[in-house]
Amino acid sequence: MDSIYEQITHESIDLVLDHFEAGYSVARLAGELGYAPDVVQHMLACAYFDEGRIDKAEGLAREAVDKYAGPETHNLLLRCLLASPRDTKQEFHDESVRWAALYEDKMGSGFDQAKHGNREPEKILRLGFLCDYLGDTLFGAFLAFPLFDRLRKGGAKVYLYNFGAPNSTCDDATDICRDVRALSSDALGQQIHDDEIDILFDLNGRLRVNNRYAAMIKRPAPIQVSYMNLAGTSGLGCIDYVVTDENAVPPEDDRYYTEQVCRLPCGANGAFLLPGAQGAYKSEHHVPVGPSPVKKQGFVTFGSFNATFKLSDESLGAWAEILQRVPDSRLLLKSHFFARRRMRERVEVYFAKQKIAPERITIEEQSPFFDMWRRYGDVDIALDTMPYTGGSTTLHALWQGVPVITRRGSDWRGRMPTSMLMSARLDELVTPDSDSYIEAAVALANDRKRLAAYRRGMRARLRKAAYFDADAVAGDMLAACRKMWRDWLAHSSEPEAEVHSATG
Repeated sequence: MDSIYEQITHESIDLVLDHFEAGYSVARLAGELGYAPDVVQHMLACAYFDEGRIDKAEGLAREAVDKYAGPETHNLLLRCLLASPRDTKQEFHDESVRWAALYEDKMGSGFDQAKHGNREPEKILRLGFLCDYLGDTLFGAFLAFPLFDRLRKGGAKVYLYNFGAPNSTCDDATDICRDVRALSSDALGQQIHDDEIDILFDLNGRLRVNNRYAAMIKRPAPIQVSYMNLAGTSGLGCIDYVVTDENAVPPEDDRYYTEQVCRLPCGANGAFLLPGAQGAYKSEHHVPVGPSPVKKQGFVTFGSFNATFKLSDESLGAWAEILQRVPDSRLLLKSHFFARRRMRERVEVYFAKQKIAPERITIEEQSPFFDMWRRYGDVDIALDTMPYTGGSTTLHALWQGVPVITRRGSDWRGRMPTSMLMSARLDELVTPDSDSYIEAAVALANDRKRLAAYRRGMRARLRKAAYFDADAVAGDMLAACRKMWRDWLAHSSEPEAEVHSATG
């Protein structure tokens, strides 16, 4: 169903939502579109999700779960809970556990890990990474590939199971890169098992519409880990650990996880994005940091390049108040789904109701990666979303010299930038509540010297921060992997044949 939704044009999905809001029933839309009703309901929920209208999406998803029970429909509900403006820590945990109870056992029996191969405590570990987004973007080049490189230099063997677009760089960055797009869940599980992977990392999680949980449920590796794209619980018994850091998931939040929480001392995500940072991926591309835009434009420009599903009414409301309190300031919004008419209209109507002149709001679609970096040359201050904050978007802004104002949230969704900023000793940009967030943005907009200082010195700050030290973070990861492996050996059963030979 997700794949069908992705194939529909922005114009078409806008028209479907228009008709739905005009009173067309799901059944009538299904008849006219030629899809089954469950597909249409799923499509509607996805479209509202992408618009940032999470309450509407959640309502349709809950109704779909009741009517058309299935793992994909239920996963959409979990995505809505991740993006919900409510504090959903407990609810997301409980619904994730429910998903596992309903579907995990039905997806097939697992492999017998008692027969796993080389069980030496200090062996060269085989680390597998399961992902669909490293081949068709520069995300891999600035994040995952430098990690893979350092894990290999540290003595591990790296396998990538790529079920997204292929890319020759994936081959160069790994010991083995397998294109598994055409493999069924059974075949994928068998391939991972045959490769004798010791620790398998899922890099997709629930938020991405594609994941290969059905393969992981078969337990093709003895140790399985959620990393990078989902710091919340999977709820799955087949996933043993979630890798994160103490700022994103403090110890008191362990009760919201079915997995063991593994906290890396230097920070878990994003350490490798920055060209020129300590041990970062070398790239021929370079986008220099220019002077503060306010100097050439004469007004402060705020910006947010975050995904549109994160544009909650709370975020828009805070931004409207900031614009009202900083005369002549502008707001630049940039994201993939602004290609949709309805998404643009939602933002335009919202700010019009707040008496913000339309010429103060600029809305742009996605652009090529380095063009996006260059566009930060027109942004003085990045405004984070809430309650679901930025991830890689925050890193892009900081690397281009743009300070990011964030509000520390009640769970990991709202704490990713906190880890980055505190590591770079930018604690003053982390605020405890919405009022403080607004005050911090207004104060910074009125302090031209501070804006210029951030722009001049931001990259130097990041290069000194532990969070952005690629070698240190990779070292932490290798140490964590070794501990996971030793713990598994200590608690797993030896193969029967080995036990007999050892005892004579």
